[in-house]
Amino acid sequence: MKIEADAVGVRTKRGTALAPVSLTLGDGDLVALTGPAGSGHTVLSLVLAGRLRPTQGQVRLDGSTDQRELAKAVRIVSDAAPFGPDGALPFSVTVAEALQLSGLPANRAAVRGWLVGSGLSDYRNARTDAVPAGQRTALLTRIAAQCPGVKAVVIDAPNGLGKGADAEQCWAALRDITEAGTAIAVHCHDGDAGRLPLAPDSYISLVTADVSAPVEAEGQA
Repeated sequence: MKIEADAVGVRTKRGTALAPVSLTLGDGDLVALTGPAGSGHTVLSLVLAGRLRPTQGQVRLDGSTDQRELAKAVRIVSDAAPFGPDGALPFSVTVAEALQLSGLPANRAAVRGWLVGSGLSDYRNARTDAVPAGQRTALLTRIAAQCPGVKAVVIDAPNGLGKGADAEQCWAALRDITEAGTAIAVHCHDGDAGRLPLAPDSYISLVTADVSAPVEAEGQA
């Protein structure tokens, strides 16, 4: 599997929402997408996941520019609105919704199995935003990676991937996922990029856009 973004950018009537950026994701890659707030992190996530067409450049999946195939192959995991879970929901509900969206069994037994397997069973009835950020993101990423046909996951986590041991556990889990073959691109703010618990395979830098432009994303396939 190979995803190639060739100088992709997004402009709106209000200005540049994503300055041109190029990157390549292959099987098992773990890539950090760095840049300050306002540099188009979420916009790039939508472009890479086939949910927003760039106004410049193109994204290819194994040489094809078919937007529908790209949308089937790439999932977004986010920790914030409008694409992330509702923080007020019980975590068990958030996990069930993630399983349903990924086409996986989402009954009580299945949810319990995922929580126990991730060491998060104590958070079953807790608010989603009370679950440690890194461990929460790692579990949702594992689920997304198990979705039939998914080859890559883009993590858009403006609130970060936890601190200390929580962050270390998260990044270790992400590396385990990539070693199983799924590619992962993780958005990191500049202040976090130099303090990651482990070194990604590569870094891609985004530059500040000149507008915070609303975008319309298509639903995940």
